[in-house]
Amino acid sequence: MKIEVEHPAFKTERLAVETAGFLSSPQLLVNDSVVKKNKGKYSIPSDSGEEIQIELKYNFLDPVPKMKIGNELTKLARSFVWYEYLWFVFLFLSMVNVYPVGGLAAAIGAVMSARVFRGNYSTPKKLGFIALIFVGVIFSIVVVKVLFQLLTGRPLQ
Repeated sequence: MKIEVEHPAFKTERLAVETAGFLSSPQLLVNDSVVKKNKGKYSIPSDSGEEIQIELKYNFLDPVPKMKIGNELTKLARSFVWYEYLWFVFLFLSMVNVYPVGGLAAAIGAVMSARVFRGNYSTPKKLGFIALIFVGVIFSIVVVKVLFQLLTGRPLQ
């Protein structure tokens, strides 16, 4: 997903951020061209010609990074709301008894859920996708446990 960034120092340049993929980090785009990172920061000439440092702070769960232009933090998306955080906690707590398979499945489910929460879907679609993710997580755990038991002859702890 590409997010356009409006900033007073970049009125003639089109500044955008490409959100993180499942295995890739977010990228900064200037006029639809990917900018190379140098020591974790981007150095971009502003409209006035001054070099401005831009930093994308990214965590694994949220595909939309926090963006720091110079010393100013620019908000690219709303923060997760309480019920979205509650969903992540519920997902991890419901998988505690099947560690490590449940932990891995819950982590993948949480990342997928974050992408759904950040997507431009209607509320009923979001709820449907979240339900499908939860069913998929449970199904994958059951399949792994059954396969483990069939292959080893003993239950997965």
